Amino acid sequence: MNQGVHRFSEPMADTVFSAISIAHGFSVSPAPPHHSVVPHQVHGIAVVESQGNEGSKQLKGDGLFLRRAGTIGVSTADCLPILLASADRSLVFALHAGWRSLAGGIVQEAAKIWRRYAHADHDLYAVLGPTLCPRHFEVGPEVVAAFHEPHLGFLPQDYADFITAGKNDRSHIGLNEAAVVM
Repeated sequence: MNQGVHRFSEPMADTVFSAISIAHGFSVSPAPPHHSVVPHQVHGIAVVESQGNEGSKQLKGDGLFLRRAGTIGVSTADCLPILLASADRSLVFALHAGWRSLAGGIVQEAAKIWRRYAHADHDLYAVLGPTLCPRHFEVGPEVVAAFHEPHLGFLPQDYADFITAGKNDRSHIGLNEAAVVM
């Protein structure tokens, strides 16, 4: 199981993702985990701004964004950590994306914030962390239905990229694959 704190620090060193750290060795971070602002996660779509100095679990939501120096993060077990950064290093995100958050539109919420604060000519870089693989993520029809909501903007052919049929009424969903399609 992938239990760890996923951190994203700003300002970054020479490259956009040199400051990303995931507890099991994704990279290195300039700040130890106890200095990271980690939200009180609720499996929703709220993405809240951090000032980079709040205590852990003081901000409620499944995503944080930062527009100043500091370290933000999310913790996951089998959910997907998504780390985003603008090319100019002025805007970073850490998202906790389980099926409820992805189907609810957490990526779309982050995109709204991106459009509000980022310069139009700057690229957005993303890192998708480790998560439960589709083969082991069996879900019921209610989860599949949640991904068919119109607000997500999926095309009919998109579902084949992240939903596969299982036994009886069960299906398998790839959270990494769903996030990429989004």
